[in-house]
Amino acid sequence: MPAPKKLTEVVVGAFMLTGLLLLGGLVIQFGRFGEKLRGHYPLTIVFDDASGVIKGSEVRMGGARIGKVAKLPQLNEAVRVEVELSVTSAIRIPAGSTFQINSATLLGDKLIVVVPPDDKNGQYIEPGSRLEGAGLTGLEAIQNNAETVTKDVVRIIKEAEETFGKVDAAVVDIRTASARMRESMDKIHSSMLSEKNLRNIDAT
Repeated sequence: MPAPKKLTEVVVGAFMLTGLLLLGGLVIQFGRFGEKLRGHYPLTIVFDDASGVIKGSEVRMGGARIGKVAKLPQLNEAVRVEVELSVTSAIRIPAGSTFQINSATLLGDKLIVVVPPDDKNGQYIEPGSRLEGAGLTGLEAIQNNAETVTKDVVRIIKEAEETFGKVDAAVVDIRTASARMRESMDKIHSSMLSEKNLRNIDAT
């Protein structure tokens, strides 16, 4: 085999091997296999409402993915939702950070957003900690408030209808009583002004 041709084959092979190594590195770095190789630590966040959060939902801090929801959220005895997170070991979350549920897509998918405090004191959340989650934010909060207001309006309308119904019933009762009173007064007048009574009055 001529030397130039052999050299070309070696160069092509080297490029292919380099490409495969780079591809494998990307798979390990960004794929699920890479996640399994990296260490993780658990955190449990308790929310009043975790609608839309499922196993595998992303956990982000500063826009970067730092973990995921480890398992399906569970309802505890206090009727609150416990969400177990799996956070990359290399990431340390500042103490005092808040955990919020935000929309990931327009289809209703949710993610957990970690918001660090403005004043950082150099302390970090310990692995295995159990923390309180924040309430709904953004569009979720507006939607939730709108639903609450709507429920209150419906309740007020129902109460008003019941009150008006009671008022109408009271008016009917008053009218019935008035009619009976008029009948009684008419009977009394008729009795007092009967022909016999008039003759008795004339006789006196």
